[in-house]
Amino acid sequence: MYKSPLGDLRKSVDEIASYQDQALAKMTKLIAQNHPHYKAKYSQLGLDIASITTLAKLESIPVTEKMEFVNSPENFRMQSAIDAPDEYVIWDIVYTAGTSSSPTPIYQTSYDFRGILLAQVRMAEIRGMSNKSRIMNLYPITAHPHGAWLRANNAAAALGCAITAGMSGRDFGSFELTRKTAEIVELTLQSNPTALWGVPSYIREVLSQILAKGGKLPALDMIAVSGEPCTQAMRASLTELAESVSDVPVVVSDSLGASELQCGLVECTLGAGFHNPAPELFLLEALDENGKRVSEGEIGSLAITHLDRRGTVLLRYLLGDKVQITYENCDNCGRGGGRIVAHKGREGRFTKIRGNMVNLDELLKILADDKAIVEYQIEIHKQSKTDPLSLDELTVRVVPGAGCDTAAIGKRVAAAIRITPVVQEVTRDQIWGNNTSLKATRIIDSRDYN
Repeated sequence: MYKSPLGDLRKSVDEIASYQDQALAKMTKLIAQNHPHYKAKYSQLGLDIASITTLAKLESIPVTEKMEFVNSPENFRMQSAIDAPDEYVIWDIVYTAGTSSSPTPIYQTSYDFRGILLAQVRMAEIRGMSNKSRIMNLYPITAHPHGAWLRANNAAAALGCAITAGMSGRDFGSFELTRKTAEIVELTLQSNPTALWGVPSYIREVLSQILAKGGKLPALDMIAVSGEPCTQAMRASLTELAESVSDVPVVVSDSLGASELQCGLVECTLGAGFHNPAPELFLLEALDENGKRVSEGEIGSLAITHLDRRGTVLLRYLLGDKVQITYENCDNCGRGGGRIVAHKGREGRFTKIRGNMVNLDELLKILADDKAIVEYQIEIHKQSKTDPLSLDELTVRVVPGAGCDTAAIGKRVAAAIRITPVVQEVTRDQIWGNNTSLKATRIIDSRDYN
């Protein structure tokens, strides 16, 4: 259906790298002419960005820190080129989640949107979807536009398959258009989807309610997830629930999404790694603390570089993940273009509580792996709201499932991080805020740092 210089990505490492060299050379020339931030930054550093014409030379330029972008997102938006103004027409704007109190806009032009459609078709192909798929979009509509809800619909359009949107979320302004979960459950049953697409915890909630009322999704064969980590326990729970309501085996297809890419890195099969679906559009790197590429097989900081974009454009941008990357073709599907074969969590997810350094990712994993916990959230706060010098307190909030034991949860947390938490049972809406955002807020630090 689509045409691309790299076809279906079953090309050699050298062929793909050669194409990326050519794309980078064109991109850096445009950046030198039209990119406010990088023109100023590289001029100050005495660097000629237009001379960066190969992937090897790219290593000589400094990384872009996340706060550089968050603090001045408008300066990362390319200025329109006189010779091709239509390529710079704004198509849509989405916002990053969780980077600051004020969400950061990411601009897509008409040119970029065509690239996004290519990436979405490739993602679907890698996952094993086709134009015969029927997708149930279970992402919420958020107050600030987020790529997940939009791109699921775009993916179906590009793939040529049917899609039904659940439309969860909070009503905004005078317009009451969203649906409650009970309505979404009924709509899911009516649409008889082959694929559920959304955040893992919300898909689990929908499947749990379908199972509880004796409903069936006989054709369901895939659950496509992103937006939060899909742990081994979550994957097992989703598979068990899905196969309880389906007449066929169900695959849980995880992805690593990034708003800055407007697509996700996806699995062709469990354990094969997260594929770059569009190496024509962006490059993946794993970097050491000096911004140099680590040897293949080593763990480094994930950086992305846009190779063919006109709206928001980023070079060697650190996403905040620790990963292991390979550029070799996949043993399972034969595709190249870069794969994340190991994801080692987020950087900077440590904090001190009562003088103890706590790995928050380790704490979240304990909660996510407990099948008796439906939802979870942690808050770090002062014991006294009126005394800023009072001791730190750790509160763990859980939505309990069958067999949930809050005392046992407290003991497991204390054994792992040497901090005894307060464990509270709450409702799902107390954590999700009635689906006002794409992701549940898992960590709240309400201590006063002033």
